[in-house]
Amino acid sequence: MTRQVLAIVAAFTLVCGTAFASGDQEAGAEGATQTVTVWSTDPATSWTSAVELMTQKYPGVKVDILHIPWSNTAWSQKVISGMLADDLPDLTLTAQGGVEWSVPVRGIYRPLNRFIEQDNIDTSDYAEALFWVQQYEGQAYALPLWQPFQMLYYNKTLLREAGLGGPPATWDEMRDAVQKTTERDANGNLTQVGMPFSEGEVWIAFWLSNNWSANGYGFSRDGRTSTMNSPENVRAAEFYLELRKIMGTMEDIARVAPNIQGAADSFSLGKSAMTWVPAMLQLGLIQKYAPEDLDYGVGLMPAGPGGQQLIAQSGGPLLEIPAQARNPEGAWELIKILQSKEGQLAYVEDHWDTRATFPGRMSVAQSEEFRSRPGIGELVDLIDHVFPVGHAAHVFSTDDYYISGVVPAVDAFIYDKETPKAALDKATAAVQEKMDSLFAKLEERGLPVRMEYPRAE
Repeated sequence: MTRQVLAIVAAFTLVCGTAFASGDQEAGAEGATQTVTVWSTDPATSWTSAVELMTQKYPGVKVDILHIPWSNTAWSQKVISGMLADDLPDLTLTAQGGVEWSVPVRGIYRPLNRFIEQDNIDTSDYAEALFWVQQYEGQAYALPLWQPFQMLYYNKTLLREAGLGGPPATWDEMRDAVQKTTERDANGNLTQVGMPFSEGEVWIAFWLSNNWSANGYGFSRDGRTSTMNSPENVRAAEFYLELRKIMGTMEDIARVAPNIQGAADSFSLGKSAMTWVPAMLQLGLIQKYAPEDLDYGVGLMPAGPGGQQLIAQSGGPLLEIPAQARNPEGAWELIKILQSKEGQLAYVEDHWDTRATFPGRMSVAQSEEFRSRPGIGELVDLIDHVFPVGHAAHVFSTDDYYISGVVPAVDAFIYDKETPKAALDKATAAVQEKMDSLFAKLEERGLPVRMEYPRAE
């Protein structure tokens, strides 16, 4: 990790530890410099425009950014160690929303309601899916910076050639689409797949989203019980496996859709008819690797039995102020800049060629400046279908939930090692054991967790 200090401007100074002046008012004593310290899972270069805007408004301010490459375990350990040592920064930016789901009850971060109210921040301007999961007992503990979500990308040409009028809206239509768009050569070798399960996040994300589209969830309503092996989830796993068998083995699919990080994916190259991945990530791959004549569209997850079509949103980068922050007022001023229309659009611009981002504020996403960008309009038009799903809405740890449960379960049934029911039974037991331990420890410390795990009804 490299500590990078950005934008030190000395036109006038502010006293470290005092409240920021509003507008262009000066505050402080000559010779003193106010510092805002930041821990960020985004690289320091991601903050270039925000720091420039900050120092334009407050000359003399220093923004000190420590980049911590994303790993849920490493990040959580860093934050908790910092809390115990009374050495947390003024502001944090986490790569995924709710990485420490019990953060509010642990007291690591401070509620932001006072700041939100004093500056009349319109919280209804954030996607409900992303803002909802950061609240606890009426208090907001974070504001979203940008929002990731998964959508169905489909190749209009391949669907049309297969005799399909548009993207699938139900599981039955998805089954039919995968069957009709999977092709083999004269020797029986795959040359085109309907859904590239072997690539990137499609492997896990499509199964999880199938669960949610059929009203299947990983936890009980009160968040206390692991329900990975519920009838809805088993049915989603069986459907997932059925689609894979239509295309062949995972090894067969990987020959058409190899999972090579940083390289062109099968959808961008026209070798898969559909894919279910983070929307902005896929847009970047298309813009970088796809031929100009690639005719594609975006849509929603097909609805499962008794469910509905939706967009899966499993978290999002959050701006949080630790309870121990020495300069919370300065941190809030930097948050305000990142939440402004100018700041959000600047953040998009800074990332456009490397990792395109979707603004956290809906009004900015719907602005002409953003939606006029290539490939963005359709995403903006569908964003109201986003729903908070997955680990981000639960106090349970990502690593425990995924490493103990989701990953081994999907690996077992998708590679024919176990039946979906057997794999999910085993995962459910493993997750429940860890959950029981976590809740017991929190309650021993007088930190009961009260929650209502979200549903798509």
